[in-house]
Amino acid sequence: MTFKRRGGRKEIIVPQEYAGNTPTKPQSQDAMVVAIVRGHIWRDLLESGKVKTIAEIARANKVDGSYVSRMIDLTLLAPDIIEAILDGHEPPGISLARLTGMRIPPTWDEQPRALVLAPTA
Repeated sequence: MTFKRRGGRKEIIVPQEYAGNTPTKPQSQDAMVVAIVRGHIWRDLLESGKVKTIAEIARANKVDGSYVSRMIDLTLLAPDIIEAILDGHEPPGISLARLTGMRIPPTWDEQPRALVLAPTA
């Protein structure tokens, strides 16, 4: 049995041989999934020209512009990292606060190492 932090709380991860009725695929962190989806939607709005600025998205969603920027930055994550988050297999210690509080490396090759070595928030 191991423990994993999920959204500020601890979750017990039971080995598969003892899992019984446990789903075969762990649940992903809902907050991270929602943030990644928002980031992609908002980036698409900007790229399509439906909105002109981040401030416009922020006003429409009643959030701060820096929040919108941080969510859009999540779209820079490598596809394999996003897939791991969506599947619930993100690296230990990865949280939304940590992802939005760090500078995401621009190349996908650098990202896995940066996520593991970055200090936790």
